[in-house]
Amino acid sequence: MNPAIYISEYQYLYGGLRSLDVLPASFGFRYPKSNIELYQGLSDPDRKYKDLDRSALFLLHLADRMNLDTEQMGIHIGSSRGATSLWEKNHANLKNGLQIDVRSSPLTTAGNLSSWLNQYLRLGGISNSFSATCGSFQHAFLNGISWLKSGMLDQFLVGATEAPLTEFTIQQMLRLGIYNVEGVCKPFNFSKPTGMVLGEGAGLFVMKSDPIGAKARVVGYGWSSEQIQSATYMDESGLGYRQSMQAALDQAKLDQVDLVLAHAPGTKRGDQAEWSAITACLGEKQQVHSIKGLVGHALGASGAQNLGVALDLFNGKSPFEDKLWERLAKQDIHTILINAAGFGGQSISLIIEAI
Repeated sequence: MNPAIYISEYQYLYGGLRSLDVLPASFGFRYPKSNIELYQGLSDPDRKYKDLDRSALFLLHLADRMNLDTEQMGIHIGSSRGATSLWEKNHANLKNGLQIDVRSSPLTTAGNLSSWLNQYLRLGGISNSFSATCGSFQHAFLNGISWLKSGMLDQFLVGATEAPLTEFTIQQMLRLGIYNVEGVCKPFNFSKPTGMVLGEGAGLFVMKSDPIGAKARVVGYGWSSEQIQSATYMDESGLGYRQSMQAALDQAKLDQVDLVLAHAPGTKRGDQAEWSAITACLGEKQQVHSIKGLVGHALGASGAQNLGVALDLFNGKSPFEDKLWERLAKQDIHTILINAAGFGGQSISLIIEAI
């Protein structure tokens, strides 16, 4: 028995960063800007969740907007960096001779994202966190597929979250030479590559083996891990992308899709590799777009944002107040391929179809 996998209930959020101010820009945000605003409205009589990192609060904020049947539900959450702000705050206190918070470890450990969501929803079941750089959401998603296909559970709450708009994180990107200091990102701009811009965001999706209430079906997935020559290496021909995309296409028994939602962070090498792979697998006329020019790169949560955008398009809803995306929402889009890649040579591709 090899049951189909469906996606039903979902919510996602996004944000971006225009400059090196570290503070988020005012455009395109679907969530409050401060921890206090994020916390307000949560059901928390014991104030257990008040001091969580933004990355964890994003998840609780989304869960509140969902109609969840929590019986026998597991949780898988991906994040590249985890509780970034809290970790950096405690480390800065230590370096400055101040006392760190006694809860610094439980509030910044890798598993805190899924465990706090589990606590908030009172699930009492299995909860896992995954960190696989920018492919973190897709890894969580694939693991959800394996659990559902095994028959161990009938539904999973799968998602990702990232809140990396901190000075130290941005300085790391600057040191790599891939960051745009003016906050401008133009993916696939090969004549004049812009570089990447960090964003924030999260997404939650209910994955089920039951088609009732489903908004999409998972029809293909593939992955690859190419051999790297440096910590940030990616083969210029898009070898990893080609392998993951072709595996997904083969499983879905497709040679074309209606739309590719590309990883495309705006970096010269990464964008070129992905474009080469897309044209090799799907041809020069394939419709391809990246959301990162609007919302920035939310690292491990970027795949969750792409999946949320895909589901919006299936529903005829524009995810952004933007002419391109408003036009896409009016198209008859039935199949969408979503790419992700991360440090370490990883590539993952998913294909979903509308129901």
